[in-house]
Amino acid sequence: MRVLLLGSACADGWPDAVCGCGSCADALRRGVVRRPTSVLVDDAVVLDLGAESAGAAVRAGRSLASIRALLLSGAHPVEPSVASFAANWSPHDDRPAPMVVGSEHALVGCRSAVSTPGQAQNCVEVRPGDRFSVESPAGAYDVEVLAAQRAGASAGVCGYLLTAADGSRLLYAAGSLPEASLAALAGRHLCVLLLAADMSTPSNSHQDLEAFAVQVAALRAVGVVDHRTEVIATHLGHFSPPDVEARFAAVGARAGHDLETIAVGAEREIDRPGHRTLVLGAARSGKSSTAERLATEVADELAGRSGSYTHPVTYVATGPATGSDPEWAERVRLHRERRPAKWRTVETTDVASLLADARGPVLVDCLTLWLTALLDAAGAWDARPGWREHVDREVTRLADAWVATPVPVIAVSNEVGAGVVPSTAAGRLFRDEQGRLNARLGATADRCLLVVAGRALELPS
Repeated sequence: MRVLLLGSACADGWPDAVCGCGSCADALRRGVVRRPTSVLVDDAVVLDLGAESAGAAVRAGRSLASIRALLLSGAHPVEPSVASFAANWSPHDDRPAPMVVGSEHALVGCRSAVSTPGQAQNCVEVRPGDRFSVESPAGAYDVEVLAAQRAGASAGVCGYLLTAADGSRLLYAAGSLPEASLAALAGRHLCVLLLAADMSTPSNSHQDLEAFAVQVAALRAVGVVDHRTEVIATHLGHFSPPDVEARFAAVGARAGHDLETIAVGAEREIDRPGHRTLVLGAARSGKSSTAERLATEVADELAGRSGSYTHPVTYVATGPATGSDPEWAERVRLHRERRPAKWRTVETTDVASLLADARGPVLVDCLTLWLTALLDAAGAWDARPGWREHVDREVTRLADAWVATPVPVIAVSNEVGAGVVPSTAAGRLFRDEQGRLNARLGATADRCLLVVAGRALELPS
């Protein structure tokens, strides 16, 4: 399975457009926007279709034209979204209309949305314990319905366990799982767990974090989750505490990010190797040569898997042209000489656009020079009005491209905050922005390497 997060927030999204809380204000300032949680599996199944799901799919370069099933958890109203989606199918359309699956509560209002001639039979009411199959061009999925509970919901919500033909499993739980659901799952290992951690109200934010940790522990206890399982928190809300990422990490989980792609089971095995790798290090530590070695290995592995694979590595040089500086010119010359002749070199600071259009492995060297150019363009050094918004917007654009790119990407960046505190305001500003950028990309990297004295140390996930 290949899973795309179309959204990762609670029903109101995060930030909430009409909210003035500190969390929403900070997310708005940084340009970090999360849409209501919705998940696309293999372009065939949508879990919780929301008002912004279709737009998010298009933004990620994906189509919903081949959807075979909409699985509704009942965690939040979806009737308008289902009605809009169903309107794209007609009795004269050759495409099979997708079935709309949910509990009696979840389907309230949806039946009329899909009741045009020839479509009413596609509304399927399910209860915990029900199982059914979804056929698609990507293969058949065995779907099992599980009971779940969600604070504030007027009725129970559904969880869905999807099992692909290769035996890989994904569990989507928009609420906590009661004992009966845990018992039904016992011993059935999950590749990916998408678990709600709703923090949409100030009263339940910390409680839900604690409940999230308890739920993950319970799933570990019954042999469902282990070190191989990717545990991703969804339904995030605007009252998330400042240490939310650290608290997720403490239980072996992480926050989901809009437009990130997750490979599951056999798809992970054939996935492009080293999909997102961040290589950090000090000056002259060997980080660039390490990144170049990794890029060569990725290209060789892809070529080995398919003799017809012809996409070369694209080396993205973010530094300025050599100009009249002989020392800089010598650095550039040495870098060029190390690269294989078949690599393609692109000199640009528009890394986001390049990642969106890339068809083969990408090596970005480096993010430090990219950030320097961004701060220059934004007028950060002189505190030009609006510089902060400009920087945050471009960093978010890069971060979105980093998680959405379909190709392996290796990014090099400097670790600049471990030494002497800069004596100037500009130096401290740069140090802080570099640290934030590294942390932002590191949060969604598949691998993080720290290069020290020429040796690459693998950082734990």
